Amino acid sequence: MINVGAGISFGFLVNITTAEATSTFLGWGFFKCYVIAAIAMGLAVLSFLAGTYRYKKEPPTVHKPMISVICKYLCRSASSGRGAMAVTGWCLMPVYIILNLIGSIMNNVNVTNTCMALCLISCVCLVLGHMKNDWIKEFSEEIQGAGVSLLDTKKALRLVPQMLLINIGFNIPYNAMNNAYPALACQMDLRLPWNDKAQLNGAFTNLGDCLAIIIGVPIIESCVYPMIEKRRGRAIPRRTKYIIGFLLACLANGIAIILEDVRRTKGFVPNSSPDSTDGISKCAPSKLEIHMSEMSCFWAFIPMFITGIGEILVNPVVYEFAFAEAPSQLLSVVQAFNLVVAGSISNCITGPLSILVFPDNLNNFAENNTESGIGGGRGDVNITFILNIIIGLLCLVAYLLVEKYDECEPEDTSLKKEEGEQPLADEGVLG
Repeated sequence: MINVGAGISFGFLVNITTAEATSTFLGWGFFKCYVIAAIAMGLAVLSFLAGTYRYKKEPPTVHKPMISVICKYLCRSASSGRGAMAVTGWCLMPVYIILNLIGSIMNNVNVTNTCMALCLISCVCLVLGHMKNDWIKEFSEEIQGAGVSLLDTKKALRLVPQMLLINIGFNIPYNAMNNAYPALACQMDLRLPWNDKAQLNGAFTNLGDCLAIIIGVPIIESCVYPMIEKRRGRAIPRRTKYIIGFLLACLANGIAIILEDVRRTKGFVPNSSPDSTDGISKCAPSKLEIHMSEMSCFWAFIPMFITGIGEILVNPVVYEFAFAEAPSQLLSVVQAFNLVVAGSISNCITGPLSILVFPDNLNNFAENNTESGIGGGRGDVNITFILNIIIGLLCLVAYLLVEKYDECEPEDTSLKKEEGEQPLADEGVLG
């Protein structure tokens, strides 16, 4: 359902945003789009409130300290080498997230580079620090009313290395959907086949990802998985799904490289008359007046669609991993961390890389892109795709190594479980 909503946004709303854009006036497209989105969210809230009288009343939740207790466990055990690394990694996290926001707003390379360096240091410290958690010690005195025990803390923190590597490694090539693929589409031919005066927005191609998920999930979940599992007699392990998902995301970036190389060989869409600008892309940076290349933007659907299939094999699976392996009272905490890593931390690498190497005009691949005010190193969008592939594969290899040696229980891939049998993650095997 998330992708049904996203499909409406990418299939319809994004095209409103730049429909009126010219080189001198952006138009009211963004205002109209945000108004429609605000109305939709308002109706959703009203529909939720309208059902209030039918909701089951639950007793108030008794909140127990959990995050504060986990922090105390970490800080009191930080005297060891791995403990110091882990605490350093956690302390750096809010710093580089804030730096990424500031650097992106200011478009400041030094700030964003600092953010990326701190992010990489933090992630390495967290992975190495939490592969083994025997350094976390019990309190010398009992904490009254604590909502989490030492065993619960260890069970939750042992998931950190895998969640970091999977989310960061997959989302860096995945994030090309947010900047590189739409930018590539914006310099292709955006004109409608039946109306060459109107243009689509390059972000329209994100519809390929939405369609891949809407179409692919029912097919994969109800046909592909059961067929494979029936033949092999066991469930498909998470590791296999991750590997295929990573390779698909990297393949999508590889196909984007091919599309960009082909686009460079094409001529520009000419203006219909000397006074017209119908050959200028409306969704590329308007101040540069970039001509569209004579190559249909619908080619950009290919990497979007492939990325969507990869997303089916990774994102829901890592959510399931968080729910299956986390202690019951820390489910929400672990899942919150999972979402922060997927959304914020991966962008603390993607964002700085974009400012460092991503050009405003893809046609400037042979020279520095000085129109944006930042020279040196910016110019070839294919550098972005290549870096995405390299980082994704490195994180996949690191995950495969970590998965062998960390404290997470081996996944139970049996198709049938005895009634009342507890999953392996709930067994008290951590000392």
